[in-house]
Amino acid sequence: MRKAKGRNQLIKKLQEINEHIIVDLIVDNFNEHLLNNAFKVDTTLSLSYSDRIIYITKNILSGNEKYLNTLINYNNTYITENGYDKLTEKEYEEKCLNNEIRSLTGSGINAEQMILYIMTTGRLKEKLDFFKKLYRQDLESYNVFEKDTLNKKPEMLELLQGTQFEMEFQEFINNNYKGFDKIDFEGLADRYRIKYNKFNDTYTVPSGFVVFFENKTMEIFNKLESFNLNFGLLHGNLKRIDGYLRNIEKIQEESKRTAEESKTLKAENENLKKVNEFQKAKILAYESGEKDKLIKESQKEITYLYGQIERLKEEINNIEQDENNTIEENIKIEEIEQQKEKEKTDLQNKNIIVLGGKWNSKNKGEVESYIDAENATVEFIEANRIFRNSQKISNKDIVIFDTSYNSHAAFYKIKSIARNIIYINKSNIEEIKKSL
Repeated sequence: MRKAKGRNQLIKKLQEINEHIIVDLIVDNFNEHLLNNAFKVDTTLSLSYSDRIIYITKNILSGNEKYLNTLINYNNTYITENGYDKLTEKEYEEKCLNNEIRSLTGSGINAEQMILYIMTTGRLKEKLDFFKKLYRQDLESYNVFEKDTLNKKPEMLELLQGTQFEMEFQEFINNNYKGFDKIDFEGLADRYRIKYNKFNDTYTVPSGFVVFFENKTMEIFNKLESFNLNFGLLHGNLKRIDGYLRNIEKIQEESKRTAEESKTLKAENENLKKVNEFQKAKILAYESGEKDKLIKESQKEITYLYGQIERLKEEINNIEQDENNTIEENIKIEEIEQQKEKEKTDLQNKNIIVLGGKWNSKNKGEVESYIDAENATVEFIEANRIFRNSQKISNKDIVIFDTSYNSHAAFYKIKSIARNIIYINKSNIEEIKKSL
């Protein structure tokens, strides 16, 4: 009982720092693969990755100790195993503010992860205020996005606070609502086939009638709660989730979506250029004593926008290369013939990625189970999505290039960026085991 009370106090203290910190911690620590393995969410619920995050968050906030302990264990083990509990404050500042996220790259540390570590282990207590300050500093730049959204849609603020609906609900319950004298109470009784007692201004209704409105009212309150949590997830995703990585099932849908992505990126590119020109004009327009400060701030924005433009150009180029890439079956690569047998690879804590091939869900599941048993992670990238995932591929410990369905262009690209490449020519578990 004392432990449960302590966990509730922990949640309360975390939310006092930021109401969305639990969402941030889940997104920090778990990609989709890790999330599924760690929390074992009921598969019959058919939840997407984002919906599972909301489901887990709700459970933690409502006192689910198992889920909370899973989050704590994954977070704290990662910190100690990677030495993130032994850095200087200067090193923490560099790493916490560079947007390198464990769930995306397999490395990096964020201030909120260190806050959870300190509050649950009692270590580094003297640095707790330091990490709270870093966390708030990290959030400041993203609060601009949130503020801009709420300025454009002020009705969203009402939904987030949930107060307007609750106030109206209480007013109606207490018979203190507007237009009371204009309502046809007997007409309402006839419409719903219930009895109106004019003497004491009440209705006599079947129990099912009350239960129905109770259920519908609770649905609305639950939707308001889910909306608030989804807004928190959006807040976290502004920092962490790469919006261009989505899985699709049909090649026709993939082609259409890729074209739309390219069009959107080009539009964003043009928009960033316009914003850049606007910022330049804004700098020249100010002649007051704040000019130097404004120029410095605007130059930072310009530098950031230039970086965004270059990133978008690179993503557009990668998407176009995927679109124009010629994919063939059983491509011939000289390196495969020269690949020598070697000792069994140590897969402990390794991040593995499989490129190309024709993998069905059954074969993928067999490989994932095998890799999980080795305490490693594995991800599959289709042959027509290799170029746009170049950055992710370059960070993997082991790259498995499947020549049974792939392209020569992709091979030369991967050869230039990957550290450890293994070649296979069949899309099955036996080939994976033999190559590793």
